[in-house]
Amino acid sequence: MASGGQIGCPHVAGQGNLFDIDGTLVDSTPVVERSWHTWAREYDVDAEEVMRVCHGLRTEDTVAEFVAPQQLAARWLGCRHLSWRTSTA
Repeated sequence: MASGGQIGCPHVAGQGNLFDIDGTLVDSTPVVERSWHTWAREYDVDAEEVMRVCHGLRTEDTVAEFVAPQQLAARWLGCRHLSWRTSTA
């Protein structure tokens, strides 16, 4: 903890913060598609079918389209950090 009992967070001087979570400022489409292709290959799912439905859906909703309900939790966990594992090549 930082002095004064506060959790240590960096101080950023400015008048506001800007977060891009929907691809408005940075096009994340290539990373998203690479991640879904990797997931589809790992779980024997047709990648082109995944590409048809994944854009605009939450990860868990996309996974639910392709796996049985009893497998949903395990397969969703399998893609939580997928974009970190895919190569940029």
